[in-house]
Amino acid sequence: VILQEAQVIIKNSYYCALELAMDLIGGKWKLIILWHLRRGVRRHCELKAKLGNITQKILTLQLRELEEAGLVSRVTYPVVPPKVEYSLTKKGKEILPVVLSLYYWAFSYAEEHRIRVKPKTDLGIDEEVIRNFFRPYVEGTGSMYTSNSN
Repeated sequence: VILQEAQVIIKNSYYCALELAMDLIGGKWKLIILWHLRRGVRRHCELKAKLGNITQKILTLQLRELEEAGLVSRVTYPVVPPKVEYSLTKKGKEILPVVLSLYYWAFSYAEEHRIRVKPKTDLGIDEEVIRNFFRPYVEGTGSMYTSNSN
């Protein structure tokens, strides 16, 4: 075991890379926490307010696991009452395109199946650029990897 604190268990070997991804960001809250950190530094109470029905204990645990995985940075200030801020690390920011694509996929799925979701938020990015980026993959004409063979 490479990393085992809180409940994050990262093994030395995986059969599939998606297993590792699920160990790092799986669960009910981690992707949503990463999503809310996309715009910068947030305090614990701000995240709690955005997440709604998450308990303090679970939010703290999820943040610790994301921190242990190297996706979230935690800064504690020596003041009373304690002040703690969370932000994405460089590695945490690298996952944002994946989170964004899941966001669009889920919104599209909801529309197709008449599932009511909160309206799209201002993502702070040009949505047409993102749609054009993902269009080849949706249409089946894109490839995530380029082949080196001739």
